[in-house]
Amino acid sequence: MNQRETFGPLILRLLIAFVLLIFIFIYVDPLNAMQVEAEMLNIIVFGVFLPLMFTGITIVGCLLLSLPLRLIQKVDAWWKSIAIWQLVGLCLGVLLLILSKQSFLRHDGFYVVANEKQPTTFANEYISLSGWFLTAFFLLNIYPTSVFNSIKELFSKTRKPNS
Repeated sequence: MNQRETFGPLILRLLIAFVLLIFIFIYVDPLNAMQVEAEMLNIIVFGVFLPLMFTGITIVGCLLLSLPLRLIQKVDAWWKSIAIWQLVGLCLGVLLLILSKQSFLRHDGFYVVANEKQPTTFANEYISLSGWFLTAFFLLNIYPTSVFNSIKELFSKTRKPNS
């Protein structure tokens, strides 16, 4: 008999993912939204509301995309059986976020401060948004026990018995 995930761990996973994604949004700025003139209205809109709104929309979208993983038992069993790939997907998303901050992948642009154009560099949106959605999807859909069991199984296969 297959046990379903209760709402407690799902709610905890949602809260952890939401907090982590807020910090990632503020640090990585995948939409290049934080590079605006520092006025009170811009700080409130782009520093508070935009990260909360974009993170919320991302989580809802990733949950909708992952409904088959949770509702269809065969797909759920398959997803839990490839647990190591869940960790690889999460690492790939984080790697793309890190790469988007590197200077060789950034592009030049301008933002307006006091009606004057100020030169700046912007993160590559394609790389940062891909990393953002991969990180969000795998944060919400990773099963830690399956991942730990897969890693333990992998190491037990590679280690030779002492006999």
